[in-house]
Amino acid sequence: MRSAIVVGYDGSPQAVAAVRWAAERARVQGRPLDVVHAWGLAGRPNGGAGETWLGDTVLEQVRQVPAEGARLAAEAAPGVEVRPVLEHGSPVAVLAARGIHAPLVVLGRHGAGRSGGPLIGSVTSGVLQNAPTAVAVVPETTGSTRAPVVVGFDGSPASFVAVEEGRSAAETLGVELQVLVAWTPTVQAPTPRPHGLRAPSTADGARLAAAQVADRARRWCQTRPELRTVVRLVEGRAKDVLVRRSADAALVVVGTRGRGGFVSLVLGSVSRAVVHRGHCPVLVTRDPEAVHRAVGAMAVVPSQRDGERESVRR
Repeated sequence: MRSAIVVGYDGSPQAVAAVRWAAERARVQGRPLDVVHAWGLAGRPNGGAGETWLGDTVLEQVRQVPAEGARLAAEAAPGVEVRPVLEHGSPVAVLAARGIHAPLVVLGRHGAGRSGGPLIGSVTSGVLQNAPTAVAVVPETTGSTRAPVVVGFDGSPASFVAVEEGRSAAETLGVELQVLVAWTPTVQAPTPRPHGLRAPSTADGARLAAAQVADRARRWCQTRPELRTVVRLVEGRAKDVLVRRSADAALVVVGTRGRGGFVSLVLGSVSRAVVHRGHCPVLVTRDPEAVHRAVGAMAVVPSQRDGERESVRR
């Protein structure tokens, strides 16, 4: 069986949007979906509720949260195998650990602890920092699935990973892939040259360098000529360009690079800004070497699970 996509669910409106988006992703990829809710303390009976009648009653009520999320997912994507999962422990630790074996972890931009606004919640931020797999962050309004998939590209290894993820998403949705290379002119005073000639401005050099990066993207994309792909050179800061384009995108894909170890998969400034301000779902990919290091570090972290998983089918 193919590994399951994981989605965090806490009953908030943005978690509802995340579950529905994840269910559709699972459907088109032919994967099961685990709807995960974290509650209580790891390593404690019933997560700290105890083994009394009252503890069992409390736990039964808590189990209704992932069960509700699973029902929403089954309604959104009939035919997908959906499993409600309750685990005890920190939501960040639980979801990050589940990312070891998952191709994707999906979260709402913020959970039940916030009433709205553009900023991501603490759980989403923590999972983005620590999960050793790709993480999709879904706002309450997800936009049209017929819009293009947009990828930010800067020529780094991580951005090639982002292009591949973008390709897969665009192919699945049957939409155009737009690869954007952003550049910012930094104009300085021209340097005097002999015979009245002037050196090219820094802006000229910046645009030339960006054009070379765009050429690398075009050559890479030509390996899949059957996919509709457009590579564009766009003036502006990368984070502003991607946020602006997210208003007319089905998905924005950005890369980030881990710096070694479980606690140091640090989200870059561009990725952070797009996740915070994007108008559509944002997929943050992982550099393969960082994933390998993180999985090694997380292997020593015990996983505490409670209860058997149920299958919900529609």
